[in-house]
Amino acid sequence: MTTDAQAPDRLQLFQRHDLVWLKDTDTPYVVTRRSVTQVMQRTLALGRCFPATQGGKPQRLAATASEADVLRWRPALSVAEMLLQSARLPATWTYTLRQLLAVQAQFALTLRVYGSLAWQVLDPSCSQYIRELSDIDLLVTIPEHWQGSQLLALCAALEDCSARSVVAGGPALDGELRLAGRGDVAWREWIGASARGDRVLLKDAVNVRMAHAQWHPAVGQPDSDQLDRWACAALREEAMAWPKPGLVSPVDRGSHHDMDIHLLLRAIDALQGWFALFARAARAGAEFAELAALGRAAELAMLEATDGVNAYRGAIFNLGLLVSAAALAPAGVDPCMEVARRWAEPLRAHRPPANSHGQSMRRREGAGGALLQAARGFPALRQVVLPAYLQAQQLGFDADRRVAAACLAGIAVLEDTNLLWRGGAEGLQWAQQAARDCLDQGGVNRPDWVEVLAALHAEFVTRRLSPGGSADLAGCAAFLARLQAMR
Repeated sequence: MTTDAQAPDRLQLFQRHDLVWLKDTDTPYVVTRRSVTQVMQRTLALGRCFPATQGGKPQRLAATASEADVLRWRPALSVAEMLLQSARLPATWTYTLRQLLAVQAQFALTLRVYGSLAWQVLDPSCSQYIRELSDIDLLVTIPEHWQGSQLLALCAALEDCSARSVVAGGPALDGELRLAGRGDVAWREWIGASARGDRVLLKDAVNVRMAHAQWHPAVGQPDSDQLDRWACAALREEAMAWPKPGLVSPVDRGSHHDMDIHLLLRAIDALQGWFALFARAARAGAEFAELAALGRAAELAMLEATDGVNAYRGAIFNLGLLVSAAALAPAGVDPCMEVARRWAEPLRAHRPPANSHGQSMRRREGAGGALLQAARGFPALRQVVLPAYLQAQQLGFDADRRVAAACLAGIAVLEDTNLLWRGGAEGLQWAQQAARDCLDQGGVNRPDWVEVLAALHAEFVTRRLSPGGSADLAGCAAFLARLQAMR
């Protein structure tokens, strides 16, 4: 039995600038650096900002909390989330945020915001946080595989964006770089220290230290943020692929009246950072129940971004488990089997929300669904969907073709509760046979594969069938392929 002294300190999974909601509070606190005493006492260091009084500065309050006090938490707000609140911001600030989106796209990063602008959005009851001299504080997590030249190019882009913002009458930019496994550093200090060969101040959740401003790509086990980027990139790859039978794509809505590609991309943006929390929680010793609670919190973030449309509940479940397993599994160990080894028993006992399609189908049709797949180590993913994706990759096929291959393979074998929900047992059987026939005739290996898949897509839409479970596994295959390439 694990004693309290031996139990993992799960507060280690919180990072500086994360947002934390305590019980009976509506406005969050922000995580600050913990003192040694707070680490020993297993308490979290928090801060909260209050609006400025007339002519004054915003007031800051320090607080502490135990793990039991925490209701939920999440990473700092992204630039994209800030823009959703643009009606509450000055026009010059909105202009700058849009310029930052372009920087984000250029470097394939998620830029997050803390400080006065974040409090302006987090506290809808007041608009007195940003002042004339306020700036935008950015938190940028740097991929561990980046070269030093990429890091300097990003800093130069941020400097340029800041200068253009000031010229346009907007705020200057400031903030920190999060260097994987090393700590957070003010990016302007990093630029100067790199030019001079100097040392800089690095901060993490507990420590402050001086280190040389050097950057070398890391190798080995991916960190939590890298796993997060791979998971979200895999979801985007699946969403953007065309053609896919019955599914949403940039071309059309598929069999869905309530979602399109723009909604899917908003949902994925909202999930950025949540998979890092899964990885950090797993490494901090979280039990399955805690991972499930984290999944429900991620669902709420997704639903808020989609106005209540369930775009990725299944993907959050599957990828959340796979990311958690990948964070724990040594090199060479299959994350799918690691899921079964660690969590098979609680997965079999787990009961998702009664209003979910999967749960409804389990009651009505006796379908096993995603829970049984996960408890068994994702056999359809391991044995069928991932091999189809990897074979297409080895043949040099592009992302559209790889995803289509994975989707077809999944539809052919998977007891997809989405298909059962829409078409019953007859619809599921028709879809499986249609996919098998397509594969027997060459599938994506045919020169005319696009025309063949587009015709099959049209038939799925006519029948209002959407193989969402197969799409989720195609996204999982895209994630695992990235993980395998590193290992």
